Amino acid sequence: MREFDEAPGARLNMLALVLLLGYLLVLVLLTFQPGTEDTSRNVRVNTRPGGSILPALRLGPGSFSYRQMIGNVLAFVPLGILLPLMLNRPWRSFLIVLVSAMSLSAAIELGQLTVSLTLGYGYRAADIDDVILNTIGALLGYAGLAFVSWTTARAR
Repeated sequence: MREFDEAPGARLNMLALVLLLGYLLVLVLLTFQPGTEDTSRNVRVNTRPGGSILPALRLGPGSFSYRQMIGNVLAFVPLGILLPLMLNRPWRSFLIVLVSAMSLSAAIELGQLTVSLTLGYGYRAADIDDVILNTIGALLGYAGLAFVSWTTARAR
């Protein structure tokens, strides 16, 4: 353990790991909580990209759909920040963040569909647009971290 403590950035990596695990726990709790406006009698699946994004944009900021769309983006911003920090690769983690965000989001959507099918009603909607929006959020987080890392390195 002593060697790990002496490694450069080891504390930041460990902090990022702890924060990432906490974030993932909260994310799972939020995405599988019952009693949202997303619940209906019918099991709902959207496999058409843009099928929920475009109507949300038309309805605008006052609508549940629009707020949910923004929430889907914001929910994955921490992944795009914490994952590269944990790996100690703030600039070189683009593909890792991309694949991780898409995989995690797809797993959540498939999990929500499985719960809905098991319960026999639309517990939560499974939506390809959620995967797209979640991935955009993670990439925005990554871009923010990369920009901060780049400007910090330039300032030195």
